[in-house]
This record gives sequence, structure tokens and C-alpha cells, in this order.
Amino acid sequence: MSVVTQSPDVIAQLAGEKRAWPGWSTIESEPAVFNELLKNIGVRDAQVEEVYSLDEDSLNAIKPVYGLIFLFRWKSEIDPEEAEVSCPEGVWFANQVTDNLCASLAMLNIVMNCPDVDVGEHLRSFREFSRDLSPPLRGLALANFEYLRQCHNAFARKAEMMDSDIGLLGASKRKKITGDEEEEETFHFIAYVPIGNSLWELDGLKRQPVRLGECTSETWLTLATPKIQERILRYEQDEIRFTLLAIVKKPLTLLQSQLSANAKLVGLIDRRLDSLDVNWKSILSEDSVYPEIRTDVTDVDQAMAADIESELEVARLVDRRAKLVQEQDTLRFKIREELEKLETYTTYATRKQHDYSPFIRKMLGILADKQCLQQYLE
Repeated sequence: MSVVTQSPDVIAQLAGEKRAWPGWSTIESEPAVFNELLKNIGVRDAQVEEVYSLDEDSLNAIKPVYGLIFLFRWKSEIDPEEAEVSCPEGVWFANQVTDNLCASLAMLNIVMNCPDVDVGEHLRSFREFSRDLSPPLRGLALANFEYLRQCHNAFARKAEMMDSDIGLLGASKRKKITGDEEEEETFHFIAYVPIGNSLWELDGLKRQPVRLGECTSETWLTLATPKIQERILRYEQDEIRFTLLAIVKKPLTLLQSQLSANAKLVGLIDRRLDSLDVNWKSILSEDSVYPEIRTDVTDVDQAMAADIESELEVARLVDRRAKLVQEQDTLRFKIREELEKLETYTTYATRKQHDYSPFIRKMLGILADKQCLQQYLE
């Protein structure tokens, strides 16, 4: 039996149509999709993770957090008191001027305001170009930013592109609802990000950023949590369609840095033990003799290094070394878990970028020609 596949010509044609399409596709609120988009637009050493609970322990577990992205069912809001007179200096904020841009916009409204995040060459150039623009003009420039649009539309489906082109996903989604008309369901992404000494809500559909209060880099999550909970409470009790994503420092980078620092401390202790007793290894168990160590001890915490160098008791150094070796095992396990998770993310995102609709249409056509389709429909 022959296998139905998409020819390279069909795949190339679909890719070309995505690149040339002037619209913006919807984005699934999956960390795998957001991470692929972050990577493709050039942002380095940042990662998107889903937040399942707003309790303190859950939020502390993913620190450091650069910003939060909240997805909810959009409904019209009128609150002129929330609008700032002008876009504050030092806050990069763009309005959403086209449909389906809110996912990428929420991410950009975070990473463009984080000095610790390397946004890559393309976004750095765009940030500099748009520095003196007003939020509406910045949003217009963003809507015409071809590089970002092509990265964003990597997840587009041909059917969605066609629907958008004929107006089924047009700008009329957010028209004002009056009388007994039913509002069409539309979902929207907004961002919460600390900038300077303040927490800001950056919603591309509002005229200006909304300052939520004073905070520090350590306290802003505590301030953001009740604001998000307050927004959730505006909806009916049976409304559960909310998603909270966090842009965090890449956990793999943190874990690898911790493992490197651990190995350097083990190296320092080994060197100190060699100076105190050349036979110290004889008292170790076999699985503790050969942990990962670093002979390069630069960037080690100077207070800890001085403490090790001044220690005179072999037994205490051996005990300290054993604890570090045990920590290495835990760190290696977490690194393996993180690598597996990233591989899962990549696989999911790769599949999401592939448009299976031509294959499905072809398969259905073959089944219909062979008069086999009806039996699968019954």
C-alpha cells in the first residue's frame, strides 16, 4: 500500500505563502509555541513557562521572572482613569493596531523592557528605531515589521489565512456590542512587567500603560498576583478559560551555572584537602571520589573560598565536599529533566508549524475516489 505524503513542492509553496501573507495568525497559548517564537525572533536566554498556581511557592520556584503574560476572554472595558496622560519615559509600549498580534505584542512589551534580556539584533534595531514613537505609531510600525510577522506566522494554517482574507477573522471582532447582540468570543493577551520601581500592566488595546503600584524586583510578583486574581473575578464563576505564562531566565542556564559553581567549590576543597592530608581520599566512599570538578576557580564566591582556605579540619572539609557532591547529583537530574522538556517543546512546536491540511484533503480525496469514505463517516 502506498503512503500519501506531501511533495517538497507543496511544502515549499505553503512556506512561501506564509512568508508573503500580510496578515497575522492566531497563536496558541502553549509554552512550546511561545518559546519557538522567542527563539526565532532572536531572544536569548529567556524561556516561557506556564504558571498553574498563583501561590507564593509556585512563583518562587520559577524565579527570576521577567514578566507575566495573561490570556483571558476579552470584553470591552471603559475606564479613562486608568490611562496615563502620556507614555512614561523609560517604558517601551506599543498599541495593538491589527488583529491577532496580541500574543507577540505581549511578549515584546515584556522583553523590550528588560535590560537583562538579550533581545537579539532585529529587536534591538527595532527598539532603537521606535524609541521616540508614540504607542499608536509604534504599534503601526510593529504591524509592518516583516521579520516579526514571518516568525509569528510560522504557525499559520492555510485555512486560517484564507478565512482572515475573506473577513471571517477581520477587524470587526471587537466592534461595540449594543442591545441584545451577543459579543463574539475573542481571547486577548496582556503583560505585567516591573520597570524601574513600578509594576505596569501593558495592554495593547489600552491607550497607555497602566501603573499598578510601586515595587522592587523582589516584590513585584506579590503585587501582580492580586491584580490578576481581581481580573479573573470579573468573570462568571464557571469561566475557567484563563492562561498565565511567565517569561523567565532560561532554567537550563541557571542549572548549568549552579553545577559549574558547585564543581569549582569541590575543586577548591580538593586542593585544600591535598594541602592538609595527601591520603584524605582513602576515607571517601567509591561513588564520592570522582564528582565533576573544575580546576578553574575564577568567579567563585570569595567569602566561601576564604572559608575553605582557612579550614583546618579534614573531617569538616570532607563532610562539606560530600554535601556538594550530593547537590551535583540533584543538579544533573534537573538538567536531564530540563533537556527532555526542551526537546518535547521543540517537537511540539515543529509539528505545530507544519500545515497538515493539504495532506488531509488529499487523503480524503483518495478515500472518496475509492468509495471508502462513507464507511468512516457512519
